[in-house]
Amino acid sequence: MRLTDPAESNRSTRLLGLVALLVFLALMNRFIQDDAFISFQYARNLAEGNGLTFNPGERVEGYTNFLWTLLISAGISVGLDPVVWSYVLGLSFFAGSLIVTYRLTTELSGVAGAGLLACGLLGSNFTFNAYATGGLETQMQAFLVVLGVSLSRRATQASGPTILLPAAASTVYGLAVLTRLDSVVCLLLPGLLVLAHLLRNADGHGLRAARVAALCVPATLLVAPWLAWKLSYYGDVLPNTFYVKVSSAASLVRGGHYVYRFFATYWLLPLAAFALVARPGRVIAVLRRGRPPWGPTLVATVLLWCAYVAFVGGDFMEFRFMVPILPIVMALLSWCLVEVVEDRRARAAAVAVVLLGSVLHAATFWGVRDIESIRSLAIHMEPDGGDWDEVGRTLAEHFEPGGEVVIAVGPAGEIPYYSRLRTVDMRGLIDPWVARNGIIVSTVPGHQRMSPLSYLVEREVNLVVGHPQVVSRDDGLPAVYPLADLSRFALADASPETLPAGSRIVAIPMSGDRLLLALYLTEDGAVDRAIAENRWLTVPIGDAAGRSSAGGRP
Repeated sequence: MRLTDPAESNRSTRLLGLVALLVFLALMNRFIQDDAFISFQYARNLAEGNGLTFNPGERVEGYTNFLWTLLISAGISVGLDPVVWSYVLGLSFFAGSLIVTYRLTTELSGVAGAGLLACGLLGSNFTFNAYATGGLETQMQAFLVVLGVSLSRRATQASGPTILLPAAASTVYGLAVLTRLDSVVCLLLPGLLVLAHLLRNADGHGLRAARVAALCVPATLLVAPWLAWKLSYYGDVLPNTFYVKVSSAASLVRGGHYVYRFFATYWLLPLAAFALVARPGRVIAVLRRGRPPWGPTLVATVLLWCAYVAFVGGDFMEFRFMVPILPIVMALLSWCLVEVVEDRRARAAAVAVVLLGSVLHAATFWGVRDIESIRSLAIHMEPDGGDWDEVGRTLAEHFEPGGEVVIAVGPAGEIPYYSRLRTVDMRGLIDPWVARNGIIVSTVPGHQRMSPLSYLVEREVNLVVGHPQVVSRDDGLPAVYPLADLSRFALADASPETLPAGSRIVAIPMSGDRLLLALYLTEDGAVDRAIAENRWLTVPIGDAAGRSSAGGRP
């Protein structure tokens, strides 16, 4: 007697083979980005007993991925490198997203081929594939969202008075919110549909109450204590990054362009338009099938998420905010392709359009209109892109970690992490004063505000690294550094009135023939000793009033 269905075994083999291939592709596309090191900094401090803080002793919630940060901290506490550990976690969640998307699509369509198609289209999408790494919680959120949707659907299809599926779905809801608070947007409509189903179909008040409790209690037990802890520990239930964006009036136009650009660059808009024009009745009939019909809920979920992304102004990273909803998008697309497009050649052509759109995007997208490409996000760790990790390590070589020297930076990831110096974040992601009061310099999400020079003086910043200026020693330095060029350090308001007397540029040697330029703002004994002992070149700053610091010396 056969214990397994040969057809089912064959499908499982094909699925696992496809997932393995896509995971390998993601491994080849792996990268790490500067923002990940903000979470790594919090995670390391937690592992070392300094609490969930960026600078020990300063309680500011400058991360937006609580559960991810805890997982990274767990790895650090047992000696794992956070970059490698983030790769392991991200690739695992990526594989999980593919498998759950396969199952969801198969259940929606009743056709295993649709599930394999959804898995393949999702995993080969360059944005989704690349963000299997990167160091942030992106893939973890995507996995929990699609798992929550899948469990929600199963909870509405189960026969009998089970409470296990509503409880499982609720637990995943809570974990998703702990990963990123905005996961609520993705899971709101599926959760409401489950609630409506339970209220409508449970027999007897006791059973109805038990099933509703199963849906509500696990998520509440996970999220409510966390919010109470945040209020007690940080003094707010919202992360500091919320105030950086919302108080700076993120552009709705920019956010709408971000969403549009994603669907357009992947050639998904023409495909959707063609399906709706060619066979709109058939598409609607397919999506409305089932009791309760999940197609409209999933479409509404995608639209709600897109509206949310547009409202917050999108993101400066290449389509990262579209990743959490992509499993649902590809499930809907594959479901409709299999059931609406009957001609195999037409279906193959549609699939080829999606795949070709991804290939062309991967080959040609280098960023547009304040959307930074994945390649440019990754290049900051390379010599041609600033070598920010070496900037941090160079500072660590000369100054005691956690000592008296305070630095100010624009990119608040790798440099603070590797230098281990107390840091002022000039963009305000980890600084509540700058998040609310900094100078508005743009509408790019997360980059709207910048700290005024007077605030850096008030915080007694010693070295302003700003946006790192790494130059070749062979290029030489001017005898007097122009005051106007201080804008290169991400200073928006440097003037003779705001610049303290004696401020000067310090050239700190890096590997090869490179020099890191830093603005020496507030005098400090440790910095003075480093300048004297290492014979660092210093350059005075010229201004319109003719004031300058002491002359440069070798």
